Amino acid sequence: MTDGDCRFGDLEFMITPHSLRAYNPFDDIACRRQHIDMPNGFPEKFYLQFIDVHLRSEHMIDGRRFDGEMMMYHLGVGDSSHAMAATSILLDGSGTRDDPQIQVFIDKWQEEVDRVSNRCETRRIMKENDELDEGKIYKRSASSYKNHNNAKDLASILKANDRGLRGALENNRDAYQRSTMTNATSSTDTRIPRNKMFPYQLWPTIYYYRYSGSIPFPPCSKAVHWRVFDEPRVVSKRQIKWLGRLLGSYVNETNCENESNVSKKTGEAFRPLQKSTVGSSNFVNQVAHCQPIDFSLKVHPPDEA
Repeated sequence: MTDGDCRFGDLEFMITPHSLRAYNPFDDIACRRQHIDMPNGFPEKFYLQFIDVHLRSEHMIDGRRFDGEMMMYHLGVGDSSHAMAATSILLDGSGTRDDPQIQVFIDKWQEEVDRVSNRCETRRIMKENDELDEGKIYKRSASSYKNHNNAKDLASILKANDRGLRGALENNRDAYQRSTMTNATSSTDTRIPRNKMFPYQLWPTIYYYRYSGSIPFPPCSKAVHWRVFDEPRVVSKRQIKWLGRLLGSYVNETNCENESNVSKKTGEAFRPLQKSTVGSSNFVNQVAHCQPIDFSLKVHPPDEA
């Protein structure tokens, strides 16, 4: 990473009715957003938009559904502005120790749950004391809502999928022009691979299953290029249970009612395994497994001056 790159502290955390979510900045004004390159004919970069956690996993490997899944969603630009790319980390809750890199996410989501709970409790007390003005709604500051507005922007983007997603991105076109992001290395030895920038250091491997499919939440748009890593990230059973409690804690701040769409007991909410749609769409879930044998050994060249 280099100075100016987006980091963990730039994420905005929220609970949705069906997921735990962390929004990346929607443009490069505050920091340079992370991006991934997609092989097989995708010349444009895909920029990180948000991270979702679901229980249990949406994807299965060899018939196994994992305890959870962390999905990183990216939007394309240029000729790829009609599509999304998602990388998926399967979570295996069999570990005996907490994963510290996952725990920092859990702690931030817990802070969000506590914030909403405290605000609703304050409203309840004030209402009981007849100190709450009729019709008054307590809101966050504008700065803390900046990426909640992004949720509306992304919703419009996803709903516009059938129209190519292109029109919904027009207002953000200028922000995508900064397409070069450098990655610092700790050595001048070019034989040493570059370290992954945040949040890609969470990836448990570089090998994956790939297919084109849909997002696992409404409107379920079929415009996603999936990369599901073929090895899970091991977290503790305690962390899976904690994630489940957080997922079941969504409260609508307008009425302070729990409106979570997941199991209140386990926090689970996942789609049934989707059937193949070969021949009915340009986006079909024909799965390919990219393994070490599919890649030649390459050494990163030194950065050009």
